[in-house]
Amino acid sequence: MTAKRRLIRIVLFSSAAAGAAPTLAAQTLLIPAGSNAIQITAAAEREGAAYPRVAGASDAEPRTCALPWFSAPVKSGEFKIGGQVSPVDPLKAGQRGKIWWAPVHYAKEMPPLVLRGRNLTTMKDTVRLTFTGVATPVTPGTRTPESQRVYFFPSGTTLPTAGRWLVIATSGANWGCFVLTVVPPGTKTRFGVW
Repeated sequence: MTAKRRLIRIVLFSSAAAGAAPTLAAQTLLIPAGSNAIQITAAAEREGAAYPRVAGASDAEPRTCALPWFSAPVKSGEFKIGGQVSPVDPLKAGQRGKIWWAPVHYAKEMPPLVLRGRNLTTMKDTVRLTFTGVATPVTPGTRTPESQRVYFFPSGTTLPTAGRWLVIATSGANWGCFVLTVVPPGTKTRFGVW
């Protein structure tokens, strides 16, 4: 049996239009603190419980920190992520890795994606990243009406040091929390050399 390959292109858009600029609230949200991974995770989940939701959204996922294992995509709150998010295909410290961030509430022009993270292994390393470009999958030869398009944030995410990173993602009323594995470049695991 021959496998059919389906080509999908990603079309990038910029969400730098009026109304899509980062809000002061998003830029000033704290990176969760604590003296150990349990306290830091609890602080993140308390933030998620208090973070504003879209009015009338009763079908939201629980706002807890998700730990990807062997498969993607992974869901937390109003985000689904995929790419280099599990120990099977981890991020490499200090190198850009591919992760896509798909908010439940999306549009061609949406508030930027703000990522805030803390290394749960060292506790001292933190990061704050902002992404404004959005994309939509496109199948060559077809034209998807604007009203049926799905938008997400593609990213070249770099986390500076190896360890387990707690990363909170926000964009407008979308909130999610993920614990990502980051390995030193050249690390050999039972799944191969990363």
